Amino acid sequence: MSKMNENNKLAIRMLAAMVLGIVFGLVCMAARESLGATSGTWQTINNILFQDITAKGANQAIGIFYLGGQLFIRSLQLIIVPMVFTSIVMALCEIREASTLGRVAGKTIGWFLFTSILGLIIAGAVGYFFYSTGAFSSQISGLKAHAGSAGANPLIVILNIIPANIGAAMSVNNAVLSIVFLAIGVGLSMNFLKMDKQSAVYRLCQETSDIIVVFLNYVV
Repeated sequence: MSKMNENNKLAIRMLAAMVLGIVFGLVCMAARESLGATSGTWQTINNILFQDITAKGANQAIGIFYLGGQLFIRSLQLIIVPMVFTSIVMALCEIREASTLGRVAGKTIGWFLFTSILGLIIAGAVGYFFYSTGAFSSQISGLKAHAGSAGANPLIVILNIIPANIGAAMSVNNAVLSIVFLAIGVGLSMNFLKMDKQSAVYRLCQETSDIIVVFLNYVV
C-alpha cells in the first residue's frame, strides 16, 4: 500500500512539474513576443535562463534551465544501457520453460520494433500536420542553400541489430536494438546453461539493477 502511495505521489509530482513547465514556457514565449526577440532585455533573460552554453559566442551565458535540463537528460542517458541490458537478462534467466522463453524473446524484439515504428509514424504525422498548417513558415534571412546527401538504406537498421563490437555497442545510447539483442543472447545462453540466481553473472546484473533503481530514484 505504501509503495502504491509513493508511486502515486511521484506521478502527481511529475504531472505538476510538467504543467508548471508548460505554463512557464508559455509565459516566457509571451514575454519574448512582447519584448522582442532582439531586445536587450530579452537577450539578458535568455542568457540567464535558456541559452545553450555550448553554442558559439555563449561563453558569458549562464543558461540555468539549459544546464538543469541537460544534467537531467544526461543522468537518464547514463543508465539506459545498463538498465535495459540487466532487466532483459534477469527476466530471461528466470524463465525455465523453453516455449515460454521463445515467446518472450520474440515478443521483446517485436514490441520494440513496433513501438519504434509507431513512434516514427506519430512523429512524422505530427510534423507534417504542423508543417501543412503553416506553423513552420518562419523566414530566416542570410541562409544559403547547400546540396544534400543521399539517404541511407533503411535496411541498415536491421544490419546494425547485431553489433560488430560489444564494447562499442555498450558505449553509445543510440544502439538500443543492439543492446536488446545482446541482452537476449546473454539471457538465453545463461538459461540454457541452467545458471541460477547464485551465479556470478546473475548477481552482477541484480546488483547493477539495484544500483540503477536507487540512482533513478535520486534523479527523478
